[in-house]
Amino acid sequence: MSDEKRKRSWREIDRKRDRGSAGSSNDAPAGPRRDGRSSQRYKAMLEKAFDRGDMGAIVERLDQSSPTSTPGQASKKNAKGPGPQKLLHQVKNASERTTALDAFDQYVERYGMPNDYDVLTRALEHPKQQVLLAVMEHIIHLLEESRPRRTKTLAARVRLIMEDDFEMDEDVRQKAAELAQHL
Repeated sequence: MSDEKRKRSWREIDRKRDRGSAGSSNDAPAGPRRDGRSSQRYKAMLEKAFDRGDMGAIVERLDQSSPTSTPGQASKKNAKGPGPQKLLHQVKNASERTTALDAFDQYVERYGMPNDYDVLTRALEHPKQQVLLAVMEHIIHLLEESRPRRTKTLAARVRLIMEDDFEMDEDVRQKAAELAQHL
């Protein structure tokens, strides 16, 4: 048998594999191969965040976790209380109205009026009429750019405000009627 056709030992095969071959085109490309679908999903999620106006919260979260921020910065932000995403989650998922509205008040105090229709719809239960006016004005502003997923729920809440006979100012009812026209 010739030397070229002799069987190689496992040790020789492993050694050749460890060294690699520079001219071989059959080898896998160097480095991990990215899946095109995952990058497409990532881009789609970013576009949705831009459309919803959530980029401020995402940037803030990235600032908190970035290695350039000092440890004191993150602890100061967290010392105030729950973060923006947690507050929004509390507003959306609280079983009690007071808990949801307290979380909404905290969010507005710290971060301004949210751009989430679900949160704003829940905020239409607020007992303070100044807050109701501000929420309805913000919803009207948002409706110029996009439509909510749950339009019927939002319309039902607005109808309740318009038909409420108890302690509602005429300004609140007029703003609710204006909002109903935009829906």
